[in-house]
Amino acid sequence: ALRDPHFNVLGVNYLPRRVADRVLDAIGATSGEGQTLSEMHYYSRGGFARLCAAAGFEVTCDLKRLERYEKKGPVGGFIADTWGAVKSAAFHMVLRRSESAAR
Repeated sequence: ALRDPHFNVLGVNYLPRRVADRVLDAIGATSGEGQTLSEMHYYSRGGFARLCAAAGFEVTCDLKRLERYEKKGPVGGFIADTWGAVKSAAFHMVLRRSESAAR
């Protein structure tokens, strides 16, 4: 994301993690979770879905994407979802144990 959602600092996600941690320390930025940026793990939607699949889960719903499409329709939802991924890459997904993993 352009502005990190945990520290509310513009551009810090584009720095190497060790450098970003030093910059955040220098400006006194903290996260509500009490973690450093290098302790956090960020995934794209596709990367998260692949991680879940490898662990025996499947994504059944992307709640943020669904909300955007329901509010704005197909075209507006697509635009809002694309912009939302740039502005804040946050997503909320519902998972279930995959059929093959349940056996």
